[in-house]
Amino acid sequence: MTRILELARQTTSEKPALILRALAGIPLLAIGAQHFIDPESFRQILLASGVPFVGPNLILAPAVEVIAGVLLLAGVFGRIGGLLGVATMVPAVAATLVLAGLDPAALPAGVTAVPEVPPLPLPLVVLLASGYVAWRGAGAYSLDARSAAPARRGARRPALRRRLSRARLPLDSASVTFCADPADVSPSIHVGL
Repeated sequence: MTRILELARQTTSEKPALILRALAGIPLLAIGAQHFIDPESFRQILLASGVPFVGPNLILAPAVEVIAGVLLLAGVFGRIGGLLGVATMVPAVAATLVLAGLDPAALPAGVTAVPEVPPLPLPLVVLLASGYVAWRGAGAYSLDARSAAPARRGARRPALRRRLSRARLPLDSASVTFCADPADVSPSIHVGL
């Protein structure tokens, strides 16, 4: 289980990922909140686009959108946030395409008018940005990157300590001589008092 969580938090040090996280996270959070605040308009979208299980999707889809938006904006478990964003945007793109071609004269039962949805580029941009974060991670300016940074810094310290311990630099010495032993690949400095 911890291995799965480590993989979910694994990220690259790419700085543009912050912009992509914002492009995906802000709309997901805003649209998810709007669907919670006005569930009747969301019900009309679900009914008109032919999405099955309208009742459970009325609660589940906005919850997943909000969770994905928060994870992406915070940059914590960015890959999971990206996967949730993709999972919500694939049906959103499909619903937008269905509603764009819907004839107002042939509306499904329970729908009074063609519901308004955001233009197609919005769910496509959110889908692509979420997919990128799911693929590459949350990037440099994320909590995922901050949690990985101490481990990276700790890995570098032993090598630095080895180099400093070999140096034997003089602080208060009268003379310093440099001795290079051909058998030794790392020359050392010896201090003569």
